[in-house]
Amino acid sequence: MIAGVGGSCARGARVAREGALAAVTAQARQSAGGLGCEMVRGARAFAAGYVQPTSTAASEWAAGKMPYLYQIDAAFADDRYSNGPISLQGCGPFALDMVYIDLTGDTSMGPIEMAAYATSNGYSTDRNGSAWALVGSGAAGLGLKSEVLDASASSLRAALQAGKDVICVMGPGTFTRVGHFIALDGLDADGRAIVHDSNSYLRSHQSWDLDLIVSEMNCAWALSVA
Repeated sequence: MIAGVGGSCARGARVAREGALAAVTAQARQSAGGLGCEMVRGARAFAAGYVQPTSTAASEWAAGKMPYLYQIDAAFADDRYSNGPISLQGCGPFALDMVYIDLTGDTSMGPIEMAAYATSNGYSTDRNGSAWALVGSGAAGLGLKSEVLDASASSLRAALQAGKDVICVMGPGTFTRVGHFIALDGLDADGRAIVHDSNSYLRSHQSWDLDLIVSEMNCAWALSVA
């Protein structure tokens, strides 16, 4: 689940992230920490086979309904991407595909096809996941409008409230130990982000504080139909 480190907003987002990290409140930290026992129990259940990461069936893909697509789903996990297993390297194509299906309703391009698109257009790295440009020029090549967002909760909130989808590259922290693409599909009633994480059923089925996401992300894009 390693994201490539190229991209136009790396330097500014990293500076903003460092400032945001210093501003994270004790309450947010306690909230994230409070998930620990639940997530450990969930991880054990997952390992024991009680929680199966089954992706949304292709027959249910439709515009306006972001699917859950898991690179660790047995249906995809053995495929290859970025000179490695897609279960470890494929978060970029999976995040973009969830957004693409949601925005366009095009069911002809699943995550394997999106991975092939990324590879054929030079967005796949050598065992380092996807270049950030996959969500920029790569999305544009699919007919989507992609705009880099400021590294602030208000910027993400405005994009989501406007009906746009958001893709974030996360740094080490709650969502990854190295680097990881996740998709945001709007806000819940409490103003928390609805996350679609291709590497975690558990993280995908709870909402997340925008300040926490911003404090750990490296870059974010708002996507819409061009």
